[in-house]
Amino acid sequence: MNCERIVKIPEKHKKRYPKSYIPIIVTGTSLIVFTIFIIISFPLINLNKLNHKEYLYLSSEQLETHKFDNFNVQKNNWKDNVIDVATFNYEGKCKDFFQFKPNNKRDLLVYSFGFFTKGIYMRQRTAALKTLSITRQAIPHAKIVALLLWPSPTPLLYDDMKKYNVEVVDMSDIPFGHFVVTRYIAFTRYIKRYQNDYDRVIFSDTRDVVIFNDIFATFGINDLIWTSECPFATNSTSNELSLDFCCSPANNHNHFQWLESFFGDEITRNSVINKQISLNGGFGMGGMKKMIVAMSSFVKE
Repeated sequence: MNCERIVKIPEKHKKRYPKSYIPIIVTGTSLIVFTIFIIISFPLINLNKLNHKEYLYLSSEQLETHKFDNFNVQKNNWKDNVIDVATFNYEGKCKDFFQFKPNNKRDLLVYSFGFFTKGIYMRQRTAALKTLSITRQAIPHAKIVALLLWPSPTPLLYDDMKKYNVEVVDMSDIPFGHFVVTRYIAFTRYIKRYQNDYDRVIFSDTRDVVIFNDIFATFGINDLIWTSECPFATNSTSNELSLDFCCSPANNHNHFQWLESFFGDEITRNSVINKQISLNGGFGMGGMKKMIVAMSSFVKE
């Protein structure tokens, strides 16, 4: 992704605008590239041996206050010719991520599908199922749904999802526009409909976001987390995000065009002037109530 092209602001727009607090969610076909690097740093956990009482009797209100000081991070033996999960580091800082309630039936992971032809699904099937296999082992107790934005071109999709205990939900009644945008509308509708059934929720791409561990144990109901588009942040000596390391409508022409196309001139101008950092559109997680507020605002705009 090219983050070096500078967007020039027309003279008539150089007037100082009030700082905007609307989150920038990148809406483009290449927006998912960096999410995997955030998730890949987490080790995989096998929760099959956890005693049910460790998570079954915690109420929703206890999620934020209950800390697992001695969370039992167990190695998983999932491997193929590329990845051997058993070799991942589970000690020190890598263990410190796990502070909250383990995944359970009140946690929700949402995917979205929009396959127009059988050929598209077949080309993506191998990668998607490998990702899903790793993810399902990491969060065996969470609910996983796949929102279908276009009628499935093949019954094979339903068979594949059933194998990994993923519920396919038909959302094809939503007028189909740009897939990246349409899936947010479908996601918002779904979580509003089932908001009382879940405490925490994750919105994720299907093929290129790999969850190696119990990611639900890393956040609580009062959190709302989105990954930033900062491909060069590893070169930074500071914890602060800046345009030196991150993408923004102010320095990336694609981000500028995407934001302008879907949100209009005013929001785009404010974002450029205030040098707002772009957020990745392919992965987000947080408490259900927090997520509904954020997504409702996004869809409204």
